[in-house]
Amino acid sequence: MARLSRLKEEARLLDAAPLKGGRRGWVVRVAGNAKNQRRTWEALSKELGEKFSVIPALGDADGGYSYPTGYLSLRFEDGATREQLQDVARHHNLKLVRREQFTQKQALFKPENAAEAFLPSLIDQIARDKTVDDVWLDAESVYQRG
Repeated sequence: MARLSRLKEEARLLDAAPLKGGRRGWVVRVAGNAKNQRRTWEALSKELGEKFSVIPALGDADGGYSYPTGYLSLRFEDGATREQLQDVARHHNLKLVRREQFTQKQALFKPENAAEAFLPSLIDQIARDKTVDDVWLDAESVYQRG
């Protein structure tokens, strides 16, 4: 906890709490803009080391969150051969996990080195790849009954 206290001061962390729903991990809220969030991610990743993945949560308009699993889904307009999927993986430093079960147009990937991959930047990089039709983070959501 001393590490977290020090990081809290250095990185402008608002608070940290365990994930709900029995999932292993923590939610860390960060103050400031996206640039500060990137610096905070780098500081947390460096401090926690390779045994931990630091993944930004996705907020929605209603104040709810989705928690990325660390996997990325990529869609290819006309489908893609296994060789084309491997080429995309090599180009973006990804590992092909599997082709989606119900469509040949989508495949699931993960970063080769999750501890070094800032997912928002990786998504932006892949989105500019003309061989990829669409890319998004695979995520789990937590819902509350009203």
